[in-house]
Amino acid sequence: MSDRLSIAEASAFLHNLVKTAVAEVVPDVVVKIGVPRALATGSPPEVNLHLYRLTQDPNLRSRESHHLHPELVLRLHYALSFSGEEPQAAEKMAQEVIQKVAQSPVLLEPMRILQDLLSLEQECQLRTSFGYGGSVFSLYYVVGPVMVESSKTII
Repeated sequence: MSDRLSIAEASAFLHNLVKTAVAEVVPDVVVKIGVPRALATGSPPEVNLHLYRLTQDPNLRSRESHHLHPELVLRLHYALSFSGEEPQAAEKMAQEVIQKVAQSPVLLEPMRILQDLLSLEQECQLRTSFGYGGSVFSLYYVVGPVMVESSKTII
């Protein structure tokens, strides 16, 4: 995957995977891409996919391609936040996502999705900096490699 839409395409693939998984257990769920927010009373259950960080893939450093432009090899870091008023709705949705990812860790060859294990300190910093609500339950995933062509020309 190497074009200007590759980051957006990775988010769309992840969105579809999550939506398919959670709709099986919570049919009225809303799946969004963006920072999670507090749900208003009476709102349907919600899952937010928040792309909070981009890093270079340590296993596949940026590489020169056959083209005039090098490729940047990235890893996309997502927070998947689950919320809902129904008892255990967030836990049910999270369990379905965990199972779906375990069954299908490849989004689109060579892109894979892996659980990102954050320390308690990292999670607290993330939740604080983006204002995740206290009642929001989150899982963290890394998607990669995603290749993005650089705009710089190699001479």
